[in-house]
Amino acid sequence: MDEETRLVIAPDTSSPEETETPASPALNDAERMAATIVAAIDVIASRMQLETPHPKTSRRVRSSRTVSPEFISSLIASVEALPQLQAIGVFDPEAARQVLQSRDALRIVAERVAMLLASVNYTIEAQWAEVVSAGIATYSFASTLAEFPENAELAAHVEILRRHLGRTSRPKPKKPAKPNKP
Repeated sequence: MDEETRLVIAPDTSSPEETETPASPALNDAERMAATIVAAIDVIASRMQLETPHPKTSRRVRSSRTVSPEFISSLIASVEALPQLQAIGVFDPEAARQVLQSRDALRIVAERVAMLLASVNYTIEAQWAEVVSAGIATYSFASTLAEFPENAELAAHVEILRRHLGRTSRPKPKKPAKPNKP
């Protein structure tokens, strides 16, 4: 890891008062962590010299997927062996060789980034599921307590929660059964 990346990824040991400007609201720990990771991703992306998808070039890029790496390898050998193909000057065998090498390396990075994305999305859902599970359990207990007259104030809160949850006290009507065809 080089010095620039190390500085971006280094844990933030400064206090929030030192890093915040008076006009910006204080960042919580999750926002600070996200900002640090986004900065690191930006450094990595700039080092990789990535190209941004563009509508004007996307069709050409997509159509190139149908050409095999074996074809390009054979073309490299042909251009290097035949002076008449070198004279055309359109195809650069050395640049093509570098692209073939970087293609394999970038595929490994792409697979790892896809795994990271899947883990980030699952973490978001798992953390939410944990909060929802505890929330539903609390709601269920509160709705049971709200049935007693001495908990009238709790009943009002439960009614608000029920509306926000989208649950009604009546069961959904059953759909009419489809008639059997003979």
